[in-house]
Amino acid sequence: MTEGILLRRLTADATLSEFDVVILDEVHERHLNTDLLLGLLRELLSKRKDLRLVLMSATINQNLYADYFHRAPVIQVRL
Repeated sequence: MTEGILLRRLTADATLSEFDVVILDEVHERHLNTDLLLGLLRELLSKRKDLRLVLMSATINQNLYADYFHRAPVIQVRL
């Protein structure tokens, strides 16, 4: 689903109780919806310890995002 649809889901269910994992691809493409969603998901992760967030991008600033999400682990895949 798109970021916009996920944001609408958050308005209906603030805990995203239907989901165990949220995967966001191409997070380096900065859009208002993406930035808003990242902020809301950061808050939600502090409330739902069972929720997992996966951020993906070929050109992501890993340290910036890892620090923003409280020193989240980073997995780097190189081909």
